[in-house]
Amino acid sequence: MRIVLVVVDTLRADHLGSYGYRRPVSPFLDSLAERGVVFRRAYAQSSTTQPSHASLFTSLYPLQHNVHRNGYRLDESYVTLAELLARQGFATAAFTSTDAHFDWGGLRQGFDHYDELAEDGSTKRDTKRKPDDKLYRPANETVDSAIQWLDDVSPDERFFLWVHLFDPHGPRQPPAEHLQRLWPKNVAERLAHIEFLKTEHQLDTSRNGALRRQILLYDGEIAFVDAELARLYSEFERRGLDNGALWVVTADHGEGLENHGWFGHSKQLYNVQLHVPLIFHFDSGLYAGKVIADRVVEHVDLTPTLMDLVKAENALEEQILPIQGQSLMPLMRGIGEGYTKRYAFAQRSLYPKRRKLRIEAMTKGQNYALQTLDAKYFLYTEGDDEFYDLTRDPYETRNRIDRASKEKDELRTTLEEWIDRLRSERAPLPVDSEAIERLRALGYLQ
Repeated sequence: MRIVLVVVDTLRADHLGSYGYRRPVSPFLDSLAERGVVFRRAYAQSSTTQPSHASLFTSLYPLQHNVHRNGYRLDESYVTLAELLARQGFATAAFTSTDAHFDWGGLRQGFDHYDELAEDGSTKRDTKRKPDDKLYRPANETVDSAIQWLDDVSPDERFFLWVHLFDPHGPRQPPAEHLQRLWPKNVAERLAHIEFLKTEHQLDTSRNGALRRQILLYDGEIAFVDAELARLYSEFERRGLDNGALWVVTADHGEGLENHGWFGHSKQLYNVQLHVPLIFHFDSGLYAGKVIADRVVEHVDLTPTLMDLVKAENALEEQILPIQGQSLMPLMRGIGEGYTKRYAFAQRSLYPKRRKLRIEAMTKGQNYALQTLDAKYFLYTEGDDEFYDLTRDPYETRNRIDRASKEKDELRTTLEEWIDRLRSERAPLPVDSEAIERLRALGYLQ
């Protein structure tokens, strides 16, 4: 068996055609979804890269693994997905597009081969970077490195391949051909897309010209990533590595795109920043065309799912804290009672204040969120709580915290219990000063 995990940085689920987007930004990923299993209601545990990946790889919430935001690292005592699969005889390889988040952040654990941003294709952890060095490597270069690694893989070898692509994250400079392909050819098409964006609460009418341009750049980067993933998939087919392969595609978090007055991510826990794609594609055609929209699932469910697939569920007992995920295989098999979770949990920790930040309330204290299919509760340690009816208000635009609601009270009580139960007594581990400078260059920690 070969497992390919693709994590596209900053990819909102609702900007893929398979999740309802109108622009043809993702023909390859849409075809993968059509021939695979799509989870419509999948959520990240954080709107920030390092905490999100730490939860993805450990099946623990940020309160447990203590990577609360970028700038902290995962302690080596935690067991990662790569380590678990390596112990099951899988070769493990990672190809990441930045050097600021993962190696320094403790997420290299368990990878036999680790390849990150470097201008000559090698890993440059032993050299000082100059100020004009690239902040990230584009998707084509990361995919090139992954394809080169495949040269040494035999058709019958079991491996776990993690590919991280950064491009939808800012700064956005997609290839011109993707922008040209996505720009509507006539006025009617442009107007139709503008109305679509307004419906999805992605346009502020006071500045929608500039915002449309930014959204086009964002979509262009998604299209670029989509094309490069199609190229990687074709290489699997050409080399005979597709037989018995499983592709899993997700994102670490989404992007605000001016929903709730914020274009980026990290500061908030609204679902435009937490709702991520989650696609399983089995080359065998297993469960092809299945769409699961009636369950809330989480990133922490990925590791138990893969360990279930390789028949090594007992290996999860090696994690030093109780895991929070459940295997998604019962949902894929149509045995709904095998997956018992009702909630998705997320956390956003205090983030260093940026001078030009317009949303002061979102930089104070801790923010936690707990949601079901129908409702979501926000708990703030500083500031007023929020409550949303997701059935009637999926973009969380009408705060109903002041309305009496049994569901609201139950969600708050459950969330408070979870926080008390999960909170770690360990102190977070900071990364070193060089990592901090790289994160600052990417726009974090200003």
